[in-house]
Amino acid sequence: MAAFGRGQGLIATKSGWRRPSLVLSGPPIFGTYRTFVPAVSGTERLWRLVGVRAPSFDDARDVIREVAKNEVLNPGQRLVMLESLRLMSKGADSASGLRRRNLSRTPVWTSQGWKTQRPVLAVINIQLAEALAETAAVWKPGGDVGQFENLIAPFALTRLAESDVRVVAGENAFEDDWLTEVFPRAVRNLQADLSMNDEGAEQALTVPWDELVGYKIRVLPGLSLRMNHSQLKDRSTLRVGAWIDLSARTFYLESAAEGGRAATGGNALASLFSIEARRIAQAWMVAWSDGVDGHRAETVTLASRLAADEAARRETASGNRLDNLRHQARAKRGSGRGPTSKFPTVAGSRAEQHDRPALPARILVDPSTLIILNPDGTIRDGRETATDSSRRTEKTAALKSPDPRNPKQKSVGRGPVNYTPEERESVGMALVRHVLGGEEAGMVDIRNQHNVGADAIDDLQRFFELKVYQGAIPNVVRLTDSEVQRALNTEDFFLVLVGNVEQGTDQPEVRILTDPLTQLSVEPTGTIYLSGVYTARALVYSFSTPQRSADKGQAPDAESIS
Repeated sequence: MAAFGRGQGLIATKSGWRRPSLVLSGPPIFGTYRTFVPAVSGTERLWRLVGVRAPSFDDARDVIREVAKNEVLNPGQRLVMLESLRLMSKGADSASGLRRRNLSRTPVWTSQGWKTQRPVLAVINIQLAEALAETAAVWKPGGDVGQFENLIAPFALTRLAESDVRVVAGENAFEDDWLTEVFPRAVRNLQADLSMNDEGAEQALTVPWDELVGYKIRVLPGLSLRMNHSQLKDRSTLRVGAWIDLSARTFYLESAAEGGRAATGGNALASLFSIEARRIAQAWMVAWSDGVDGHRAETVTLASRLAADEAARRETASGNRLDNLRHQARAKRGSGRGPTSKFPTVAGSRAEQHDRPALPARILVDPSTLIILNPDGTIRDGRETATDSSRRTEKTAALKSPDPRNPKQKSVGRGPVNYTPEERESVGMALVRHVLGGEEAGMVDIRNQHNVGADAIDDLQRFFELKVYQGAIPNVVRLTDSEVQRALNTEDFFLVLVGNVEQGTDQPEVRILTDPLTQLSVEPTGTIYLSGVYTARALVYSFSTPQRSADKGQAPDAESIS
């Protein structure tokens, strides 16, 4: 085998004889920019034995930089760029943080040629991309941008989503009786086609089929979109042929003819799918044509779609309950229905004045001195990680040399706990009552009532189970049997986690979760433990003392409990 690497080498390629270190294995995805071994079936093991490696993430990046030396791309170079990006996309998640960060100045092909400077827009919606390409630098990777979503951040591109766009003068759109008949037929035709022939595409629909069938279809001559993005201040409106407004559940068309065109109506409908638009746009064109002919396929619903739709409905309902709770809590506090006086002093929340022990006693925070940093609460939607891991960075600190002159000192330990578990829970209840604007009459403490499965109930018959911790909220929580039964049988059940109620820890926090048995994972232990607190959708309130807020430069108009 060593002979393969001697002299000019023993591997015959299109570029002549080469050594193993100078060639790559597999299909020649880099064209003439790199040398590949001959495409001979059954030789894969041979190439591995002689030391020929497969193309890597770094190879693809370097090839793109070489291709970028051409101001104009021919079809072959576009294909090389596309294949290089596909390889990078496959390896992006496993590539080191340093490699990903080094992509921020890598050249990208755009509607205005190669760009190394940013901003460059990454637009998944094909219609938006084409409309913006005339006046802005829009990324053109050679294929559907949707297949490269995991490269948008590493390349430091600016993503423009459908949520950044609004239809101009949508109230002027009018209903067309013919389109109203054709659209639901076309939707059912598409559903049947994908269910029977492309299950992956069928499951990629991000809204339930029954909901899509009920979308309104309207004609709006001169259909225009208004941009709402900091990078598009100079471009206020765009003309498009079709658009789907999710918030209004409306399919807008510039004219009736645009409904069945793949480039307009098809691409608009494809924006509702989480796969590349081309597959859906082409299928929609056929489904629309059949709908125009009067054909409506029988409804075909896969078991996987039924499960996905049910999960989507539960997630939507869970989010709505959190939003309603947040708005009602803010309204109660704003209307004076929230706490207006200091909370009763909790025995463990102030240090005793006599006979100071050798170590300070551990005491609870005083609720009446705390300030809510975010009075409206913050919806965390699952991208957060646990407290400790969220503070880590990708950068690994360099090893340090030991210092023999600085040995570990004996720990002085922690002071005695100067509060009871009941007092700790009472502080948690006080904080929850404040953020939710609940007086004692409006939120009743029922901790003394056993086998109810909750610690409090409000005037809207919503149940709240509290878990109060002296330190940070853990990622795994325990539920008793009665609490599990309450969560299963009561839709308006909220798991409320309160952390850092002991002085000297981090800032206190209230985290409210809906539908915990669905959002969290059940741990296989003797009792019910649910994990995934930090990745579950939750309504979060954070507190601080006036002194800490001043030290950190917090805004002075934060809402005080007192």
